[in-house]
Amino acid sequence: MREGDDFLFPVKVTSRENKPQSGVLEFKVQTTNFKLQTLNFSLAPREAKTFEFRLRIPEGCGDLKYIAKAKSELFADGEEGRLPVLSRRVMVSEAVQLSARGNETKKFRLENLVGSKGSDTIRYKELTVRAVSHPEWYAVLSLPYLMEFPHECCEQTFSRYFANVVAERVVNSGARVQEAFDAAGVKGGELFDRERLGSEQSRCRIMLYKARNDDELWPWFPGGPSSKEITLYILTGFARLGCPSEAPEAIAALDEAVSSYVKRRIKDEGASFRVGDLETRWLYLHSFAGIPQAEDEKLAPLIVEHLRKEWTDLCLEVQALAAVALKRMGEEALARKIMASVKERAIVSEESGMHWNDRGAFSTGVFSAAASAQAAAMEAFREVTGDEASVEACRVWLLKERRTQGWGTTAATADAVYALLLGGGHAGRVTLPGGGAVAEVAMGSERVKAERSAAETGMYSVRYAADAIRPEMGEIEFKGAGGEGVSWGGVVWTYYEDALKVRAHEPKELRVERRYFKRGRGKDGPKLVEVEGALEPGDEIVARLVISSDRAYECVHVSDERPACAEPVDVISQHHWRGGAGYYQTTRDTATHYYIERLKKGRTVIETSYRVQQSGTFSSGLATIECMYAPEFTAHSAACERTRVKRALQPLGTKH
Repeated sequence: MREGDDFLFPVKVTSRENKPQSGVLEFKVQTTNFKLQTLNFSLAPREAKTFEFRLRIPEGCGDLKYIAKAKSELFADGEEGRLPVLSRRVMVSEAVQLSARGNETKKFRLENLVGSKGSDTIRYKELTVRAVSHPEWYAVLSLPYLMEFPHECCEQTFSRYFANVVAERVVNSGARVQEAFDAAGVKGGELFDRERLGSEQSRCRIMLYKARNDDELWPWFPGGPSSKEITLYILTGFARLGCPSEAPEAIAALDEAVSSYVKRRIKDEGASFRVGDLETRWLYLHSFAGIPQAEDEKLAPLIVEHLRKEWTDLCLEVQALAAVALKRMGEEALARKIMASVKERAIVSEESGMHWNDRGAFSTGVFSAAASAQAAAMEAFREVTGDEASVEACRVWLLKERRTQGWGTTAATADAVYALLLGGGHAGRVTLPGGGAVAEVAMGSERVKAERSAAETGMYSVRYAADAIRPEMGEIEFKGAGGEGVSWGGVVWTYYEDALKVRAHEPKELRVERRYFKRGRGKDGPKLVEVEGALEPGDEIVARLVISSDRAYECVHVSDERPACAEPVDVISQHHWRGGAGYYQTTRDTATHYYIERLKKGRTVIETSYRVQQSGTFSSGLATIECMYAPEFTAHSAACERTRVKRALQPLGTKH
C-alpha cells in the first residue's frame, strides 16, 4: 500500500464445525490513528465468508501491524501480520544535457527546479554537475572494455593487444588517467598500470602467434580454418599502431591468398568481375608505409583500375578507405572525387554532427558497424581533403554514440579509438587534448568551481548537498572550452516530492508517457478502452508505456510503479519481443521493470496486463526511464490520478 490509499481490507472467516456458528469479528491496527472495528458474523456449517474493513493509510505511518480476531461462544481464533506501506513521497531525478561548440555560451533550464520555489512539499536531495571539455576522453574510457572482453577469438585477442598498446601511449603522454575515470564516475583506471600494460601486451602477442595456422594466416578461433578477413584486420591494426613489419610472414601469406582469390574470381566471372570489400581493404593495408610490396606486382594496379569505374558500388566505409589508399598511391584526383560524393550524401546538424543513414553506408562484411564507417570517414576527410570541419562534425556524432550506447563491437571500438586518439594516420602518437581552458557551468548567479585536476583532463564532477540547492540554480549557462571542438555536460537534480504532485519531466532527447486501459469485449472481439471511471475487482487493466527517443540508446532501464490494487498477470522474469522492441521484464513488489538492451530511435510501445484485486482508492507511482550508463538522459511521467475500484466504502460493523 501507499500513504493516502483508502481501501477495504478483506478478512476471511471459516467455520470448521458441522453446526452453525455466530460471533464477533474484530479488526485492529496497532497505531494511535486507528480505532477497533467490529462486526457480527453468522456462518453455516463449514462455511467460509470474507468480510471487509475500511482502512485509510495515513502519512508517516511506516508499516502497519494488524490483528484480526473472530470470537464465537465456543471458539476464538485470530491472525496478525504486517502491511508494508510505501511513502507517498517519492525520489525523483531530472536532468538536462549540456553542449556547446568552441567558445559559445548556451542557456538551459531545469523547469521543475525553477518552479520549486515556494513549494511546501518538495525536499531537495542533491544536485550533480558534470562537464567534459574534451569528449575525446571517452575513447580512453572505452579502453577497459577492449582490455577485459572475455572471448578468445583472434580478433578480440588483437583488440586487447591494441587497447593495451594505446593505453600505454596514453600513460606515456603524461595524461592523468585516474582523475578522468574518477570524474566520469566509472571504474577502469587501475588497468592503466605500466607494468600490467606491458605484461598484457606480451601475453596477447604470444596468444596471437600461437593461434596462427601453418599457412601463416589467422583463423577466427584458434584451430579453425584460416581467414583472409581476420588476418587482414589484424595486420591493418598493426599498421595503424605504427608496426607495419610486425608479421612479415602473415603479410606474404595474405598477399598470396588475395592474389589467388582475385585470379580465381576473374577466371570464373570473366568480364563481370568487380572489386569488393576484401580487395579494397587489402589495398588500404598496402597503402601504409613499411608494408612490403606484394609479390604479385599486378594486383594493386588492377584493383586501382577497377576502382576508377566501380567505387560507386562500394559501401561508404569502404569508399572512404579506398580514398585514403588512392591518395597515398598518388591517385589524388580520384580520391577527392570519392570524398566529395561521401560528403554530399551526409546528414549534418549542429547537435548531432555528420552521419549517414542509408543502408549502403555500412559494410555487410565481417566487421560492419556504423562507428567503423564514421571512423573511416574521419580519416579520409583529414588525410584526403584536409577538411577539418567535416572531421570535427564526424567526431561529434561518433562521440555522441559512445555517450549514449557505445560503439557496438570490439572491432568498431578499436576503429573509433584509432580515429580519435591516434590521429587517423599519424600512427605511433597519441593525440589527446588536455590543459588550457575547461568548459564552464554557471547556475543562477553562481559559477561551478571545478577541481584543479580538471585543467589536465577537461573533465570534472561537482556535487551539491540539499542545503546548497536553490531554485534559481535551474537557470543554467554552459560555455564551451574553446577551439573547434564540442564540449558536453549534464546537470542531474534529485529531490523528494508527493507522488500526486510530481510533474512530468520530458526532455526532447527521451520521454515516457503512461496510460491505463481496461480490456473488454466489443462487437468485433477484444478491445482496449482507456480507464476513465471506476473499476471493479476482477477487471483486467493494461498499462501502456509510450517511449519517445531522438536517437538509438543502449542499456535503458524503465520502471513502472503500479497501484496496490493491481497484481501483474505475468510474474515470470524473462525476455520479450513485442512491438518491435526486445527487453527483459521482471516483476518486483511495487513495480515492473524493463531492461532494453537497444532502444530504437522513434516511438516504442510496451504494454503489461494487471488484474484488479481490491476495492478502494489507490495511488500509483511514476513511470521512469534512464540510460543506465549516461544518467543525464532520464525522464519520468506525470503522477496519475487515483485509481478507484467500485464497492461501498462506508464502514462495515460498529466502531468502538
